[in-house]
Amino acid sequence: MAPPPGPEHMTLDFSKSIFSQQGIDEFWRKFTTQRPGKSFNILPGSSHTTVARQKPSVGCQVSKNVTDSYEKAATACRARVKKIVRDCRRMNQKYKDPDFDLEHDYIEWDLHERTEDCLVPLGEKGRTRANKIGCLTPRSVKRVEDFHESLLQRSDWLRINLSNPEEEFQKAMQTGSKALYFSQCKDQNATWLPLLEKAYAKAHGDYGSIEEGWNGEGLEDLTGGVTSEMVMTDILDKNKFWTEELMNVNKSFLFGLTQMGGIHGERKGIVEDHAYSVMEARELDGFRLVKLKNPWGKKNGAKKEWDGPWSDGSEEWTPDLMKRMDYTFGNDGVFWMAYQDVLKQFQHIDRTRLFGADWCITQQWTSADVPWSVEYSDTNFRFSLSEDGPVVLMLCQLDNRYFRGLVGQYRFRLQFELYKEGQEDYIAENRPRYFMSRSATAELDLEAGQYFVRVKITASRDKTVARPEDIVLQNCEKRPEKLRAVGRSYNLAHSKPGLEESVMNRERRLRGERHDKEKSKARKTFETRKLANKKEKVRRLRTEAKAKPKKEDNKGVDVLIKVGENMSKPQHHTADQGNQVLSHDINDRQVNISVATSDKPEGCTKTSSDPPTPNTGTTEQQPSIHQDSASAANTNTDTTTKPSYPILDTISDDDLSWSSDIDAPPEPASDDELDPSLITIGKTPPRETSTDTDKSSQKTNDTDDDEKKKQTIDDFFADPWNAVCVFGLRIYTQGAQAEIKVVRDGVEESGGGDSEGGYNHVATW
Repeated sequence: MAPPPGPEHMTLDFSKSIFSQQGIDEFWRKFTTQRPGKSFNILPGSSHTTVARQKPSVGCQVSKNVTDSYEKAATACRARVKKIVRDCRRMNQKYKDPDFDLEHDYIEWDLHERTEDCLVPLGEKGRTRANKIGCLTPRSVKRVEDFHESLLQRSDWLRINLSNPEEEFQKAMQTGSKALYFSQCKDQNATWLPLLEKAYAKAHGDYGSIEEGWNGEGLEDLTGGVTSEMVMTDILDKNKFWTEELMNVNKSFLFGLTQMGGIHGERKGIVEDHAYSVMEARELDGFRLVKLKNPWGKKNGAKKEWDGPWSDGSEEWTPDLMKRMDYTFGNDGVFWMAYQDVLKQFQHIDRTRLFGADWCITQQWTSADVPWSVEYSDTNFRFSLSEDGPVVLMLCQLDNRYFRGLVGQYRFRLQFELYKEGQEDYIAENRPRYFMSRSATAELDLEAGQYFVRVKITASRDKTVARPEDIVLQNCEKRPEKLRAVGRSYNLAHSKPGLEESVMNRERRLRGERHDKEKSKARKTFETRKLANKKEKVRRLRTEAKAKPKKEDNKGVDVLIKVGENMSKPQHHTADQGNQVLSHDINDRQVNISVATSDKPEGCTKTSSDPPTPNTGTTEQQPSIHQDSASAANTNTDTTTKPSYPILDTISDDDLSWSSDIDAPPEPASDDELDPSLITIGKTPPRETSTDTDKSSQKTNDTDDDEKKKQTIDDFFADPWNAVCVFGLRIYTQGAQAEIKVVRDGVEESGGGDSEGGYNHVATW
């Protein structure tokens, strides 16, 4: 049996064995939080999310045209641009984006080494002067500006024997699209691509958040389509894929191909671990050809194109074919390949379906806590279709690139099954994805009727990732502007209608809060009662101590110590004749110690030169031995023997009578600290042997090891499993209308004024 998840070498010290059912149940009870929850607001009082959260929660979402949101966004963008142009002309200055200013970031880094907010994601370290080489260092964020120019390049350029080196330097290094650090256009006077990239980076918070990724997810963001992940070796019918899908590129689909990598770096010019775009697919004279583009183009002067059959300059090309296909050779990253070579050289396909104005979209979002064990969720969806037709289902989660750094430790993968009302077996299920985890999709033709989507969510946790609260604590003073920007994106993403707290979680949270209040109240009552008992005990002890007989002169305390006998509990005495009286000042109090000697126990002899009899460790009280006059005389005349007084270390303050409460010793912190094993009044502490010492040391070490193990277990369970996933269902229909509702534990959320707080009971699927 595999050990339960936990720290390495962790030992669970439950009352029962961990492999017993009781031990297993106890482990999972502590492993998973009893009150799951997720923060839906990083920033307090965000105006962007206040308006969104004020919208009424609609239990049933209806269809809208897919182009409506684009038209609204385009109209708002055009109005914003007109206002910016008007302000720039009024001030006669170029526009600078106050929320995304690369120049300001670079100047702040150059002067104060502040992390560039436009380049570095939240929670990640920026470059320093020691490691700036090879990092994100734009040469110019504008075409002709003196900002960001490389001093090394400039000094080298100025050494060249030119008639006007300054002008030549600006023309070569700071003019045109090639002067920009990131995206560049083939036409040096074009600006649409770097502007589009900048807008995409700003929407995600910074350029670092859009670094790397999958073609399909980027195409989803830019086109509003739905991407499906495919593997070349999984395609059953290659001819069907060619005729029904690849031949419809740029019409119904967009494709991205990826060489998944190896150890060679390149395979006949195809770069490993690199993505290519499908631009065209044509069938000519019995040849199936695919036109591809390497987004790098000509990188560092090196040709990064396919060099096999149908590559530039290959023998397959004839002047007639080149004319018919309107193709010319060039080192621009564009090339042709045979369809069979595409299937061999690439392993991964991103297929993005495009939607036109005849398609409608319906979506509903919700949230659910995800257990560690992989099982179908209690939160699902139910939808209805008004007509027969093609349907695209997309179960998706929030894109964490938009609030990178505040994602947290949990990652999720989505799957679902589709059922029709009245049928026990599912109609379709989506296959788990290999790489892209943002969504799960299925395309099929459905009849009009009621359907149920059964959701499965797999969660994983990486404890090395910083939690959102840790990121907020670290950056609220170091990078406040960046935290505000990313926090607004987080709040906006979590302000979707339908993300209100579920009834089950709300009841669980309220029940937990009531339990905490009752527990806190009981603790306060217990502490108050304990303190009262403690005070009462102290008062009683002081009263008893004051009531004991005191010395007549009330100047000190007499203690009688009998040497040669087993020691009994010290008694209050006055100095008698025949005893040796010693006076000591202890804590400014006079203590008179009367030492009386007696004969040794029977069977022993004692001389004046013998040392004091060592303590035997006997704890029983012995009766006082009355000495005769000879013994007393011998004792009085033997002044060379210096008796020891071990009992002084065992005298308790409670057995002494103090003249006032001020003289009394400090009180113990609590009754629990009074260990009866430490009280030695009337007892002689036993002498430890070497064996006892070794056993005691071994016991102490074992105790320390047990404490460390217990601390490790406590630390592990201090942060229990608390995975909460925000996900939604999108339904794309062509001609039909769809309605979606959320179903929790067999209860359908109506969102209106229905019975039971807006929830209707439905049949369990």
